[in-house]
Amino acid sequence: MELVKSVWSANVRASNSATRISSKFKLLRAALKKWSKKLSNLSRLIKICSSKLEVLDSLEEQRPLFIQEYNFRNILKAHILRLHGYKKRILE
Repeated sequence: MELVKSVWSANVRASNSATRISSKFKLLRAALKKWSKKLSNLSRLIKICSSKLEVLDSLEEQRPLFIQEYNFRNILKAHILRLHGYKKRILE
């Protein structure tokens, strides 16, 4: 909503009201496309990291993880939490 408000309140040079509103819609469309792409990329990254985490979890069910694997799993968990935080901020 904040994105829509900021784009819509931007000054647009236009000779009449119809041109002004058309320009604002074009700006809004471009801004929403960019926003959507960021959201899509974050969702893709979260999915990739989660699948790697699942592999490590299933590996741990078969045997104890090596220290490098254990550390990597902790890094992945922290990274996934950060990505979810970014996604939440984008959606607000």
